[in-house]
Amino acid sequence: MCRTLGCFESGKKFPSAVIHKVGDVSSAEVCQRLCAHHPGCEYATFGASSASCLLQRAEAVRDVVSSPDHVVAPASCHDGVLADVYLQGQDIGGGTDHKVSSALACNQLCKDK
Repeated sequence: MCRTLGCFESGKKFPSAVIHKVGDVSSAEVCQRLCAHHPGCEYATFGASSASCLLQRAEAVRDVVSSPDHVVAPASCHDGVLADVYLQGQDIGGGTDHKVSSALACNQLCKDK
């Protein structure tokens, strides 16, 4: 199974692995920027009604809770493609060699599996 590297995900929160809680935050984007500039922060959870931002360590993703008021995001967004990385043993399709035209096409194939 492929784990995609998306960016903002609404309706979820990571309640654990909190490094720091920040109040009076205006948006999920601001919360993400706070995380990107805080040492050790890998993920951020933004609470819309509380205008709060949880800055969190990487293990926060192990504890996901549904919450319509929250948005989670990694410290920075990217297209989900890891350049120059070979994840040995993470093949999809039973080792079948899938021919694709680009890294983004490969990423989409992974998402579709």
